[in-house]
Amino acid sequence: MVNENLLLVWLPETLKFLYNRIMKKEWELIYTAYGQLDATMIVDFLSAHGIEATAIQESLGTIYGLTVGPLGESRIYVNTDQKKAAIEILEAMERGEFELPDEQDSSSISEV
Repeated sequence: MVNENLLLVWLPETLKFLYNRIMKKEWELIYTAYGQLDATMIVDFLSAHGIEATAIQESLGTIYGLTVGPLGESRIYVNTDQKKAAIEILEAMERGEFELPDEQDSSSISEV
């Protein structure tokens, strides 16, 4: 096992900040997206609702832009204390509760 303090001595300050922000928290898997684009949208959606989230994808899947299979899976993680709220938001999203109504009803469109 690597001594954490020895590792942090060699990291630049920006990486130390990121390490402490990410690694010092308890993260739990809540969602599996397919591809980096889908994952980024989910993470941003959760962030917009005050949920701190991160996405992790296998590096080969990211390099080749895969969106199917194990290499295309991008796993979404949130802090343990925000897990319940994040799951409720994602379930509401999947039910369509965040969809915007159509601007016009298709039956009210007149032909020109």
